[in-house]
Amino acid sequence: MGAADSNFVGRAGERSDRYCYSKQPAAARWACERFAEAMQVLHCTEAQEMAAEVRTLFDGEFQSAYDDGMRQKLGLKVCAPRLVADLVSLMEKTGADWTHTFNALASATAEEMLSAVCQFCSESGAEGEWKAWLSRYTDILKTEAAALGQSADTRLQ
Repeated sequence: MGAADSNFVGRAGERSDRYCYSKQPAAARWACERFAEAMQVLHCTEAQEMAAEVRTLFDGEFQSAYDDGMRQKLGLKVCAPRLVADLVSLMEKTGADWTHTFNALASATAEEMLSAVCQFCSESGAEGEWKAWLSRYTDILKTEAAALGQSADTRLQ
């Protein structure tokens, strides 16, 4: 994906933003709603009721899967939606590389994380914001390790 950009459209020649990253959940929900409409003839539920149920179920399942995926990417025991939202926002603001950021967070010491993440930022002077976010992140990792009676990850020392 390169630099984090929720409005990036990866499809060559696509003129609309229909396929951009930020619109993927809505596009998938729309497809599920159309599928439910097509299947409605086999079901005794009214189309409007079925569409509302699909919307509700999809949104909850999508958010749960997204939160769990990001929890795993960050190596957390518990989902931290605010931390993730702040990370994605900071990545977009500074032009941080999507893949490189997660690789840096997974394989470096706290000091090396900052250097590695900011290496590919398009905005200079982003170190302060990244340092603040990384401090929150490492604090959560340390708290989770302590709660489990484990020593903190060696990269947090």
